[in-house]
Amino acid sequence: MACLLRVRGILFDPGAFLKGAAVSPATIWQRGQPRLSTREDRKVHGDSGFTLEISNADGYALSTQVQDATAFLERNSQELNRLKEFPGLEDIVIDFCVFRKRGIVAATYSLGSELITVAGKLGIQIDVSEYEVDE
Repeated sequence: MACLLRVRGILFDPGAFLKGAAVSPATIWQRGQPRLSTREDRKVHGDSGFTLEISNADGYALSTQVQDATAFLERNSQELNRLKEFPGLEDIVIDFCVFRKRGIVAATYSLGSELITVAGKLGIQIDVSEYEVDE
């Protein structure tokens, strides 16, 4: 798992934004497409969007993910400002993946003021997704 930038909106057209964009998506989806073709329930996407991998550090390396994400935001601020104003856009979210060892009841995660400041100026929400692991 990695740190992802997730972009979505019901009326958002990811293809139109990405034509000439300086970023390459990890995934792209369209409203109405099946969420997972292998599932029997055949749920479909309720919105359109894309994800970008902004750090390939795993869930044990949150500080590396934070450094990579901060650098990505600073390096791509012009493109992210264009994205923020793009028609149909509803959400831009950075999602950090964090592994928590089984049996650990509580944990504290520090994202640092620089990341929060840069993300805030760009109107980007920050999520932390925690996954319990056996190691």
